[in-house]
Amino acid sequence: MPAICHFLILLCVLTGINRSPNHLDEKESFAMKPLTIVGVLLIAAGIAGLALGRFSYVTETKVMNLGPLTASVDEVHSVAIPDVAGVAAIAVGLVLIVLARRST
Repeated sequence: MPAICHFLILLCVLTGINRSPNHLDEKESFAMKPLTIVGVLLIAAGIAGLALGRFSYVTETKVMNLGPLTASVDEVHSVAIPDVAGVAAIAVGLVLIVLARRST
């Protein structure tokens, strides 16, 4: 759990959330750049992918259709999310946030 706290603090520092309104100059505002928003969303998706590991969905398949009578089967499909994908999403999100901060 402490690792998540450290990560959130790092994310706040990189995105500039820790700035108080007294330290803003006329050109700067709290509006996030699109690149930063995409970076934060990628980081959130990467953390969710690492935490969940997999997700499931259900499809309905009709087995028999005789006039007004129908029979269907619900199939549960499970998709595993590779750990590499979660780590890559976090890394790309951090890179996007750093690039957005440097372009100011």
